[in-house]
Amino acid sequence: MKQSLLFLALTYFFGMKGYAMENLGVLEEIQFPADDLNASTLFYQKLGFTVVAKEDWGFVQLKRANNEILALMKREFQKEISLSYKSPNVSLLKKELLEKELKIEEDGTDSTRVKTLSFRDPSGNLIFVFEGQ
Repeated sequence: MKQSLLFLALTYFFGMKGYAMENLGVLEEIQFPADDLNASTLFYQKLGFTVVAKEDWGFVQLKRANNEILALMKREFQKEISLSYKSPNVSLLKKELLEKELKIEEDGTDSTRVKTLSFRDPSGNLIFVFEGQ
């Protein structure tokens, strides 16, 4: 339910000048900072999430049966809530964002590996986009 409300809010925000931003793509995961990674992991497991990946440096990825993906990172690596989107075309998304006068924080659209970009919502939360199919 919470993810659905967030999706509706973001859809409205990014489509506010009359058309949807198709190149934003699909929400891949929501990333949260965690002060206590073990306690946070146990909390989300009680909500039905299962650990699908874990790294010793302070990263846990969890997934629910309906394919919702949540990533937890130690607060030292992740300062705010962020959203990760998989876009079909990051270069076209960059053009759309600039047309809507949104500020791009990091531009990796010229990368020879994975094209990426990031920007922030009005509250300062990070929105990270990578290109994929």
